[in-house]
Amino acid sequence: MVSSQDFGANGIKYEDDILMSHGSSSGRESDQVNVIPLCKDDFQTYQFQRFCNIIRHIPVEKLAAINSDESCRPALGKRSRIMIRRVRLFFEEIKKCLGDSCEGTIFNETVQLTAWACGVTPDIVTKVGSRDEFVYELLPRADPKEKCTKEETQQKVLIKYGARWGEIVKHFIENKLPKDGMTANVLHAELTRAYVDFRISRTTLYYFIRALGYKMISERGRHNIVPESDKALSVGELRRLAKERKEQTNKHDVTSESEEHDSFSESEE
Repeated sequence: MVSSQDFGANGIKYEDDILMSHGSSSGRESDQVNVIPLCKDDFQTYQFQRFCNIIRHIPVEKLAAINSDESCRPALGKRSRIMIRRVRLFFEEIKKCLGDSCEGTIFNETVQLTAWACGVTPDIVTKVGSRDEFVYELLPRADPKEKCTKEETQQKVLIKYGARWGEIVKHFIENKLPKDGMTANVLHAELTRAYVDFRISRTTLYYFIRALGYKMISERGRHNIVPESDKALSVGELRRLAKERKEQTNKHDVTSESEEHDSFSESEE
């Protein structure tokens, strides 16, 4: 950016403007240096002209159609098709508003404009189509998630976080926190302060505390977290869970590598 200090006493600034102009049939490019006098009021105009200059000299290769190779085109789902039709409908409305003034501009080519906006080819835009009878097509909703019971949620949280945070949370509950005024929020604040990588939310921590075999009680306005004698997990059980989770992770990695190898072999055949 150029400030007022960059200009001389007469308000004129001379700057070297290097423009790349294409050569003749030889295809070589030559450098053309222009000294342009700039006033303060003309600087925005100069920036605009320079920007247009850069646009004009973009090579044709960089303007090639995106995903022009059919092998690189991903399959379009129902949601993507509806979105393409929505974008095309948007540009059709702009064309109607502009009327005859859009003749000779890109806004007159709604298919090409939609292809650029969506990152697909014009053939795909034409294939997806644009029906005249619909005004607004709703996007398909994602399948609703299955609701889990509290016990199932606790078990999932325990499997996910037990190996890393099980012993630490138990240690904080039993040794670090005060016996009066101990709540899940206090525990969450202490863990966040002590460990930079602690990213468990308060709600998830509540389920995690319950899964570890503790319960929250309140007596005469005093809150506390105490173990349930029949549900509290020992350190040995936590280590066993950590070992099982590690084995499941390794098994999943081996299965994924095997599936990738099989699919690669089929593609080669």
